[in-house]
Amino acid sequence: MRRSLTITTLLAALSWVAAPPTGAGAALQSRSAHTPALMLTGDGLSRAVRTGRIAPARAALLRAEALFHPRLAADQAGVTISSAKGDATMILRDLALRQGDLSPADRVRAQRILARPSDGAGDPIGYGWSTPEAAKSPWCDAQVCVHWTTGSADAPAAADVNANGVPDWVETTLATVSHVRSVELGMGYRGPKSDQTSSDNGGDGRLDVYLAQLGADGLMGYTVSDDPNLPAGSPYAYYDMSTYMVLDNDFSAADYGTGATPLQNLQAAAAHEFFHSIQAAYDWFEDTWIMEGTAMWAEGVVSPDLHSAVPYLNLSALRAPGVSLDSFAQAGYFWYGSWLWFQFLTERVGGLDGPDTDLIRRLWMRMDGSPGGADNYSLEALRAQAVADGFPSLAYLYADFAMWNRDKLLYHDGALYPPAVAVQRFTLGPSHRSTGWLTLHLNHLANAPAQLIPGSAQPRSGHVTIRFDLPDLVAGSGARVLVRTSAGSVVLHRVALDADGNGSVRVEFGHGLTGNVTLIAVNGSSRYAHCFTGSSWSCSGYPVDQGLAYKVSATLS
Repeated sequence: MRRSLTITTLLAALSWVAAPPTGAGAALQSRSAHTPALMLTGDGLSRAVRTGRIAPARAALLRAEALFHPRLAADQAGVTISSAKGDATMILRDLALRQGDLSPADRVRAQRILARPSDGAGDPIGYGWSTPEAAKSPWCDAQVCVHWTTGSADAPAAADVNANGVPDWVETTLATVSHVRSVELGMGYRGPKSDQTSSDNGGDGRLDVYLAQLGADGLMGYTVSDDPNLPAGSPYAYYDMSTYMVLDNDFSAADYGTGATPLQNLQAAAAHEFFHSIQAAYDWFEDTWIMEGTAMWAEGVVSPDLHSAVPYLNLSALRAPGVSLDSFAQAGYFWYGSWLWFQFLTERVGGLDGPDTDLIRRLWMRMDGSPGGADNYSLEALRAQAVADGFPSLAYLYADFAMWNRDKLLYHDGALYPPAVAVQRFTLGPSHRSTGWLTLHLNHLANAPAQLIPGSAQPRSGHVTIRFDLPDLVAGSGARVLVRTSAGSVVLHRVALDADGNGSVRVEFGHGLTGNVTLIAVNGSSRYAHCFTGSSWSCSGYPVDQGLAYKVSATLS
């Protein structure tokens, strides 16, 4: 799901990291154990799940109901439930996966939420149409069908220039989704899975797209699976599923503002949601952060001139380097901003030849949970792909990512990106020659930059020695230094560390010659334990290298 609002909140590092359950073992291999964990935020519902007062399946139901009736759901639960409309796709997925664990009465409530808009009264809690499907609905091509209703708020405008009985917006939607399909599948992805066996009363195999009034709720679209193989307990042993999409019925300026035209908003939403349907053909159970991050990335590939994903960089590693890259708990909408990581990978791996967009497809092939697929989880796939692309490790690439984010002009479209968050600054000169040892604590896949500025009395010919005393290399430690000259050019240094995580570099540091020097301590660890045991991290597991001490110092030399 892609939400419609521009987000400007600046994130701090995550404050809650749960410990693995006592006695938890290695990754479980059964299909039910592969079910991704719920997104746990800081609200009362999440606290109730952590303490065991509310079971995960019922929590999934309550959070899904809160998408449509937040006060009613909170009153029923007796706890606060934070607004999470931007997560509709993942919330509805989490509910669908847990239907089998609900009581019979709650299962009926879940099925009403998950029903298609065309089910009308069968979907009173969600976005069910209050009027019948239009006489000429659906309007289809060979691969996609668009469904609409008439006579209600969910109906598209009736304008029909060619007088064929099909509203112009319906034809525009079909043409847009079909264009998105041709671009995304043209990159080599498999298409959305056929819905012929789905519980939609006889799907014909084509992707169904429903139009409904979503803008009043801050949504642009969402993707749902009603594949009968989806719920926990299904005998189907794999994770590829069919889906359907719901898109807004007009993307009007009244709901979405004037920052983009209705067609541009449709193009962005269609690219995002269609990529979710592609993902479902590989693994609908995959980690939330990589599903949303790569769907956001796909928007830029389909419509590179729209830059529709750029506002989400205000919630990203660019602005919040201390938040773990794979966070999808207590991090706002950080997973939407994670598209920057995937853009970095394509540009870093592609090099002078331009972005290697096929890299993202290769990642999904590694995560493929269909019959015969490798079924890696997100960080497993990234670790393997880093080595396959010729890099020493994923930690090495993450350290380069931290470095690029301190000089966003390294990105092809970096001039459009928001500036990196301000960091702690130190002014060094004859009267203040050293920072002393600075100690900080970093979680996995996070980094901490600091900046050195030459004082006015610092000689032009001066130098500074930067020392790193980091955890052992096996814990993913990395160090990078950027020297920006007064003329604006940048020199990048990858600091060599020994096995114990120690290393140093001496660089120019002269007043009038050096603008600033940025040093970056990096926790590039992707080591996980106890996968599929219930956390809100990658593989529903627990990162090993959390909160380790990183020591750095800078001294004039």
